[in-house]
Amino acid sequence: MDPSLDLRKVRYALAVVELQLRQAASKLDIPQSTISRRVAQLERSLGICICDVLPGREADACRPTFS
Repeated sequence: MDPSLDLRKVRYALAVVELQLRQAASKLDIPQSTISRRVAQLERSLGICICDVLPGREADACRPTFS
């Protein structure tokens, strides 16, 4: 198993997809920068994009991809 792939990163990604970044960070009680970094690490580990940032929206608005 890839050591950079852990359940915490998966949990963070699911929260972002369900709640958006700001709400996910609040629910998980971690800074937005940490959750963003962990989701990006997970995306790199899996070689996929989990969510796309929506243009013209707040920085934490994203749309899940079909990857």
